[in-house]
Amino acid sequence: MMKMHTRLLRMVSVFFCIITLFSSCGIATIFYLEDAKITKVDSDKTKVSGSIQVTDNKGELDKISPGKGPSLMLSYIITNSLNPPAFSSPFLTNYRKQISNGVPVRSQELLSVTSSSQVYRLHILSDESKASFRAPEYHALANNKTIVNETFHITRIEEANSEYSLQLSFDSNLYTYKGIGNLRRFNGDPFSIDQSKIIQREDEYPDYTITQPGDKLYLHIFAAFSVTSSNIFWTELTHIGNIELE
Repeated sequence: MMKMHTRLLRMVSVFFCIITLFSSCGIATIFYLEDAKITKVDSDKTKVSGSIQVTDNKGELDKISPGKGPSLMLSYIITNSLNPPAFSSPFLTNYRKQISNGVPVRSQELLSVTSSSQVYRLHILSDESKASFRAPEYHALANNKTIVNETFHITRIEEANSEYSLQLSFDSNLYTYKGIGNLRRFNGDPFSIDQSKIIQREDEYPDYTITQPGDKLYLHIFAAFSVTSSNIFWTELTHIGNIELE
């Protein structure tokens, strides 16, 4: 009888310990938006545009802590092909994962894929200060966490010596750009069109894949939307178009 009483007391003690633990620490909830995406809007030789579209019927955006998102992340490759390789599936595998266990960006080279025996390396855009844009803000952060639907534009800007940079802008200014000056290559250098130099110094230009030397170069832009909450949330990675480098 005494043993049963002792065992019962232990079980009750364990039960109250568990209740205390959960009440003091809380239970982590998974942040998830059922309908969030970036779509391609339009593009021409010098500009690409994308639309951030979120439907939040469950009030998930209210749960975001200040400064933790929503954020816009921008990446790119440069090729002489109008049709870039697909990065959406490897982005899902390496970053978006199963929604509840997404992974933040940790290096300037985001992904690499091989297509037709050619390696294409997707890099994060930097800026004139050589910034490494990381979570939770990435390249641009929403000014109001619950007002996030916006159209953004990336425009080619000509610099000296036939080199280029990129300007990020928003239609309604609902996001704040977190960089200094214009966007540039992953290392802060402007975009070059000197193909002979690029081929000779291949190790310095991992973001370029030149399969047909002399052909026109295309700067392909990819975008994703992120929130850093109890988990890392990503939309799919979207190719929003290409800009000609000529």
